[in-house]
Amino acid sequence: QAEAAAKISEDLGAGSQTPADPPRGKGKGPPPKLPGKGVAPPAKGAPPPGKGALPPPPGKGDVGKGGKPGKGPGAPGGKGPGKAPVLLPKSGAKAKTAAKATCAVKSNLAKKLGETPFGRKIHWVQPTYDEPNGDSIFGAIAPGPELFDEKLLRAMFSNNEQETRTVDGARKKATQRKPTGIIVLDATRAQNMAIVLSKLKVSSEELCSFLHELNFLDPRLNIDDLELLITVLPSTEESKKLLEYTNVKDQLRDVEQKVMPFCTLPRSISRLKLMRFALSHVSTFTNLIERSRILRQAAEQARGSQELRDLLSVVLRVGNFINHGVEEALEGTVKGFAIESLMSLASFKTGAVSTLHFLCLTMRAQDITFLNKLLLSLQHVHDASREKAALLSSAVEAFQKDVDFTRRENDQLEERTVGKDRMMALVAELDRESNELKQGLKEAFQRCEEAQKYFSISEKAARNLPPVETFFSHIANFLDALRASWNEIERNPKRWQQFATAAGSNQKVQRESMPACMRLASMSGDEADCSTCGD
Repeated sequence: QAEAAAKISEDLGAGSQTPADPPRGKGKGPPPKLPGKGVAPPAKGAPPPGKGALPPPPGKGDVGKGGKPGKGPGAPGGKGPGKAPVLLPKSGAKAKTAAKATCAVKSNLAKKLGETPFGRKIHWVQPTYDEPNGDSIFGAIAPGPELFDEKLLRAMFSNNEQETRTVDGARKKATQRKPTGIIVLDATRAQNMAIVLSKLKVSSEELCSFLHELNFLDPRLNIDDLELLITVLPSTEESKKLLEYTNVKDQLRDVEQKVMPFCTLPRSISRLKLMRFALSHVSTFTNLIERSRILRQAAEQARGSQELRDLLSVVLRVGNFINHGVEEALEGTVKGFAIESLMSLASFKTGAVSTLHFLCLTMRAQDITFLNKLLLSLQHVHDASREKAALLSSAVEAFQKDVDFTRRENDQLEERTVGKDRMMALVAELDRESNELKQGLKEAFQRCEEAQKYFSISEKAARNLPPVETFFSHIANFLDALRASWNEIERNPKRWQQFATAAGSNQKVQRESMPACMRLASMSGDEADCSTCGD
């Protein structure tokens, strides 16, 4: 069978070859094409050409021995010389016979090899069925231990029963849906409501019961869930549509049944807002009163820090010496400066040495723990610098609005209403918290104003005070820069030893005049030699 298949393939390949055009014969060929026209019309008496008809065979004697033109008539159909037709591949009965023979061979081979056991095949890329070359990887594969386990393969890929059962189960699960019931709400609205209601730790009936009784103490209640619920509850129009089905509530869709209690509860949204505030007012009050306390304490610390006053005294003398070359506060020298001028000390440098380093060396010579004492005396300044006074005022006003809302809700309740006593106690507690917040914020702003005026250099500046967080940020930024310079000295004491020696050589002179090493900083950048500093 293999030899027969090879023979058929050889015959088909030979029949597909196209020989070269033979030279023209002496016979008469078909008439030439007319100029400007399409195909020449057929000769008289000749049948019309059909679709797919082959050209006439070459006349006998067209090609003689040695390739010379042979004798004999050419192809009939016209006068004059013409080209001999080209041989085409075999077709017709012979080709069909060859194709049938090939299919028969393949069928016999398939029967010999066997059917596909799993009903599907692996599609190889460019497979070869000849013996592999010995130099290739497949030719070098030697028979080794039997690693193929047919039983394992069949067990893994022919478990049709389990596969069918899994697929049928998935289809059954996908097709079996719970009856929807009567649909009232829009699909998108219903989906949003279902998502929020699914997050609640209590049922909608329980929650509405808590709202009716004004019971806000259940530990399962959550502020975030209530805020989301307020945004998705049915509107007035949607509630009217749902209330039409009150008598047939069981026939409604699941989500409509869950939101129905909120439609039957009077003032449900207002009571939800009331519950949310009742659950959150303690944490809100604690946060706001703490923010006010930080502002008040930061203002008191900035005004009362002895370490900050000592440091500003040195800064003032440094500035006058750098700008005027005098060590004492004489007429014409600076007597005070705005607090925002402190950061300019970091930009005045000679090489890597800035006036901040000088301040650190000077204060270290006096007290090695000076920086820690300074930061401790101003421990709330950084927090105050991150505060926004306007936002704090708005938050306290919003708290008061919630208190007023709670009082209005309480006034609408009758004396015998369930939960009236709890509402009265809540209103009393809220009034106390609101008064304490307003008083605490007032005192904080008053202390901040006093501190800003204390640091002001003129009456005009005292009348145009910046926001309190701006004032504290100037001090906080200066403290950060001073700490960075202090840490540079701590990390590499050998580098700064020459300056520390100069600063500590005569401590009494330091309090009266500046160390000689810092006189280099007053120069205009020219190189100088200082035997004291070793430069």
